[in-house]
Parts: sequence; C-alpha cells; structure tokens
Amino acid sequence: MVDNKEVKRIIGRNLKKLRLSRKETSTELAKVIGVSQSTISDWETGKTAPRSGPLQKLADHYSIPISDFYIVSGDKVKNVVQPTLSPYQLEVAEAVKDVSEDELNKIISYINFLKSQR
Repeated sequence: MVDNKEVKRIIGRNLKKLRLSRKETSTELAKVIGVSQSTISDWETGKTAPRSGPLQKLADHYSIPISDFYIVSGDKVKNVVQPTLSPYQLEVAEAVKDVSEDELNKIISYINFLKSQR
C-alpha cells in the first residue's frame, strides 16, 4: 500500500518532469495555474499535493488525464497509484463530482466549520 507522503512525492516528480519537458519555469507555471511559485515548489518536492481544482488545471495545461500524475515509471512497467480513500471519503467524492466550484467551496467551508466545532 502506498501512503499519502509517497503519493505526494509521485505527483511532484511527475509534475516536475512535465514542467521541465516544456522548458517552463516554476514561476511561469504558477502564473498559468494561478498559484504562487512557492506552491509549485511545495508540490514538486512532495511537501504538499495540489487539490482537485489546481490538479485539473495542471492536467488541462499539459493536455493529460489527471491519472497521469499518479503514474510510477519502472523499468518497463508503469503502475498507476491510486490514493487510498475510506468508504466515507469515496462517498463524499462521488457526491460532489457534479457540483460547481462555488458549491464545492461552500461544502469545504461547511466541513471546516464542522471540524472547528469538535
């Protein structure tokens, strides 16, 4: 099983390879995606991973499916790493897949509110 830290590193490595293959600077990519250069750096080093919105922007920018960010290249085999989600997380992901970005932001705000009430 691949843990969350390893998934972040995999995404970061793949992002950096894509960016360098296009001869883009992290500053240029940050402007296109609408984030700071330090955020790009955090993603590429595996410190953090892009959330779904920025990840989709990256996929669109590079004209690839999101799943390509999860590919681990071996000698001859490419394995796709799927982040491990609990059944509840899968249910939430399924429930929000057809909502607008504005609705998703409201949902996230509500979740953060609920967590703050613990």
